[in-house]
Amino acid sequence: MDFDFSREKRFIIIPANLEFSKLMVILTDMAYWYTHHEELKDWCDTQLGAEQVGMTVDFASEQDLMMFILRWS
Repeated sequence: MDFDFSREKRFIIIPANLEFSKLMVILTDMAYWYTHHEELKDWCDTQLGAEQVGMTVDFASEQDLMMFILRWS
């Protein structure tokens, strides 16, 4: 588990054991996502399995979640 609080994190992955019906991340770095909102919206529009809902992004599969992590980390 990562307890490094010295750097800002752009998003948090919701653990599967919380039993949400979808895979999702919470967007946590407000300044970063405000600056990159249009870019994120365009990215979600091109990824069939990703949908931005407020300050979360929902995913249809683990592969879509992995694509998000690789792109936005």
